[in-house]
Amino acid sequence: MGADEEFIWVCDRDDIQEVCIYLMPDVPDDTDRSWISENDLSLAIVRTSDPYEIVPCFEHVFSSDKSYYLRALEKGLQRIGIPVTSEVETPETRKLRHIRYSVGG
Repeated sequence: MGADEEFIWVCDRDDIQEVCIYLMPDVPDDTDRSWISENDLSLAIVRTSDPYEIVPCFEHVFSSDKSYYLRALEKGLQRIGIPVTSEVETPETRKLRHIRYSVGG
C-alpha cells in the first residue's frame, strides 16, 4: 500500500469469467497509512477459470487507494470487449456486501 507497483499479468481472454470493480472514496494523500485497511480501498476482482477444473475459479484481487486506476482498468477491459460490473460503494454498503457474500447471497 502507498506505492505504485508495475506488474505484468498474463491471462487468456477466454479464461476470464467475471470482472467486478468496487469503487470506494479516494483515501486522502495525508492519511496515516497504518490506519488504512482493505475496507478503505477500491477493489477489482477478476475471476478466471481453473485450467485443471479443481476449483470453480481463481479470484485475483487488485486494490488501490485511488479509484482512478481501477476506473482506467475498467475502461481498458471494456475497450477489448471484456464486460465489467462496476459499483460505487460506501463503508456501509461494503459491509453489507461482505455480509451477503459470507452467507452465500
